[in-house]
Amino acid sequence: MEQQKYCAFISYRHQSPDDVIAKALHTAIETYGVPAGIRKKTGKKKPGRVFRDQEELPLSANLGSDIETALDSSDWFIAICSPRYLESRWCLRELDYFMQKKGRDRVLAVLVEGEPETSFPEVLRFSMDEAGNRTEVEPLAANLRGSDWKKKLKDEKLRLLAPMLSVTFDELKRRERQRAIRRTFTVSAAVLVAAAGLGVS
Repeated sequence: MEQQKYCAFISYRHQSPDDVIAKALHTAIETYGVPAGIRKKTGKKKPGRVFRDQEELPLSANLGSDIETALDSSDWFIAICSPRYLESRWCLRELDYFMQKKGRDRVLAVLVEGEPETSFPEVLRFSMDEAGNRTEVEPLAANLRGSDWKKKLKDEKLRLLAPMLSVTFDELKRRERQRAIRRTFTVSAAVLVAAAGLGVS
């Protein structure tokens, strides 16, 4: 049986608001329609399937074969970061496992509460060179802090989708604006046609 491939693995605490945001982001990514211009480059109409574990992991020394398989099969890792994330040894193990396999360049962070220094794992905040020197770095991140996170999700999801689609955030946002303009034009034209059909003069 062929192994399911995922465009992303979402790692999060099963506590509010982390779990609520993780679920919303899961849906936002899977249902996102790739703009036509980018679709021609990637051949993708949708980003792909997303893995989000919906059960609390049991207390064990190992991640478990299902989780490891999902991580191995995921192109990107999305960490839903809050102070609670740092308290979860499971979340940190998922992150460490993925980074060992695929590197930090495939890790995306979503800040949902707190500040970067209190919510981002150290492996995302710092890089280590061969001499053992530690340098602070800024991870690729989206900001969904605050009670208006649902409103922010519209734009912030593009920060995550851009690297996943191999384009810049600015290009993806520009494509979204163009698509919105076309939709408005189409709706307006449909209204005019309907009005004409009703004999409105």
